Amino acid sequence: MDIFDVITSDHEKVKKILEQMQHTTPKAGKRREQLLQSLAENLQPHMYAEEQYFYQVLLDETDDKETVFEAIEEHRVAKMVLSDLHEAAVDDLRWAACCKVLKELVEHHVDEEENEVFEVARKVFDEERASAAAKRFKEMKKESPAEVM
Repeated sequence: MDIFDVITSDHEKVKKILEQMQHTTPKAGKRREQLLQSLAENLQPHMYAEEQYFYQVLLDETDDKETVFEAIEEHRVAKMVLSDLHEAAVDDLRWAACCKVLKELVEHHVDEEENEVFEVARKVFDEERASAAAKRFKEMKKESPAEVM
């Protein structure tokens, strides 16, 4: 398993959680809370590891900084919407709206990252380095601050 596999696996988990969240109703308050907690536990460490490790390597070793900065900016916006989602009451229509917007943001980000950012990254991470990077990425996720965005 290399860095690309680890990131892609994380993406799939997050997309699945968001899909489940979007199909809940305001009456499923406890389920919404559980899914939101699961989303935060998966998404926050993932973004932290990307920002502190993966993107930093790309910024240090490539000329295509615009693609990386766009991904970082997408994280910033996703964090804002996730924060709004945490603040909204689970039975409020605002919660569903925030969920939908976050899902769309994440899907857009994942698509660009797995295509454009990975294309840049494959020039930096050869097979051996990509395998080592997977281990470092997982370590960085464990170092992620516990606070909710």
